[in-house]
Amino acid sequence: MYNIDDIRNKILKKFNHKHFFDGVRVFMLTKRNKEGGKSHHPDRVATKIITTNIREAEEAIETLLEQIGESERIYMSVNSRNMEKAIRKFKEMMLASDYDQISIRNKFYIDIRNRFISALMKPTSRKTSYFLIDVDNEEELNYFIRFLSENKIEIWERIPTKNGEHFIVDPFNPNLVDEKFINCIKKDAMVLLYWT
Repeated sequence: MYNIDDIRNKILKKFNHKHFFDGVRVFMLTKRNKEGGKSHHPDRVATKIITTNIREAEEAIETLLEQIGESERIYMSVNSRNMEKAIRKFKEMMLASDYDQISIRNKFYIDIRNRFISALMKPTSRKTSYFLIDVDNEEELNYFIRFLSENKIEIWERIPTKNGEHFIVDPFNPNLVDEKFINCIKKDAMVLLYWT
């Protein structure tokens, strides 16, 4: 059996800048599709926790580590979220559902927590605008190290993943990137924190 406190501390130590755990964040415990996860709306069956500060983020990591099963992963939103924008988006979604068919409206209210998290995770609800670069092989790694250096783009974090690394970087013009590597760039993604 693993020690939850040790793993939580290792996750936190992966980050040089603790502000990535501050602000409104969404944490998620889920399986990837190729590892037996649900292929249709996997976020609907995931365990999700919303946090508003570093202490809550640490508690969320601990809670998800207590629940983690085989082939599951813990993710965190790379960008903090803007609660006011998310509430506005949620109210728009709620109003739209109120004028829809009764069965669709009822599904909205039955699944209300997931609907709010959906509003919170909309790109328009992000507070910060970091990009996540997901590299899975040496060619991608070498390309982005060179590209980011040549274009003087700040690398805030380099986090090891199961197959490579996640870079958290300042936003930049994706049109500058070679077409071959464009799929590595995620403008508002979830960063992998831990996997089994």
